[in-house]
Amino acid sequence: MKQLGYYGAFTLAAYLFFAMIQLPAAQVHALLDKDGALPVRLYQVSGTVWEGKAATMDVDTIRLENVHWTLRPWTLLLGRLESRIDFAKGDGKISTIAGRTFGGSLYLREVSGELPLSDLESFISKNPIGLSGELDIALDDLAFRDGLIESLNGSLGMEGAGLGPPISTTVGNFTMDLETNDEGIRGVLRDTGGPLQAEGLLLLEADGSYKFTVEVSLRDPSRSDLRNALRFIGTPSADGKVSLVQTGKIDLGKLL
Repeated sequence: MKQLGYYGAFTLAAYLFFAMIQLPAAQVHALLDKDGALPVRLYQVSGTVWEGKAATMDVDTIRLENVHWTLRPWTLLLGRLESRIDFAKGDGKISTIAGRTFGGSLYLREVSGELPLSDLESFISKNPIGLSGELDIALDDLAFRDGLIESLNGSLGMEGAGLGPPISTTVGNFTMDLETNDEGIRGVLRDTGGPLQAEGLLLLEADGSYKFTVEVSLRDPSRSDLRNALRFIGTPSADGKVSLVQTGKIDLGKLL
């Protein structure tokens, strides 16, 4: 009888859970976001908790459009809850699986898509220089803990990267391979063709501090426009290479 009671309780819990995720997403969001309690705001919501849409979604100061989600409730059996999410940002589109473990860790898997570099620059820089081109995203996984990036594996590519006025020219194509090891996250940058040659190394430590070292030079020394642009970055060495070292700290506490 006791075993029968356990099966009955499990059946009831499963029924209540699946009934809940079939509720209208707009009503559930309005209930959870009472007095602005949620860090994420959805607008023009339709569909259900299981599968739904939102015309726009605000995450802190970041606005995403045409958001579509599909819950993956069976992942609860693996100790986490996941959802497939697709959204647009400007002219770019991103698709990923977002999840949260019972321990509170947030993560993304199978992140793919394209994003205009101009949109990326407006997010990461207070003084944009007018980047053009496209960022190609192909990440295997991206995990967060306590507002910090815990692991990151995959690759990022920049196609047709260019600079805005007064230069207004394409500088090349680049790729960065990212992997996580015992020392933190390591990203190796290299060019894949174009007027500008580049080699760089990104090191991101567990506390969020990073160091990005890059060395650039001209593939065609006769490009006086780019040679003058490089002087804004630093003084060329005898072999024409310009080195740049950038340090800082990444803290996503406001977003996560």
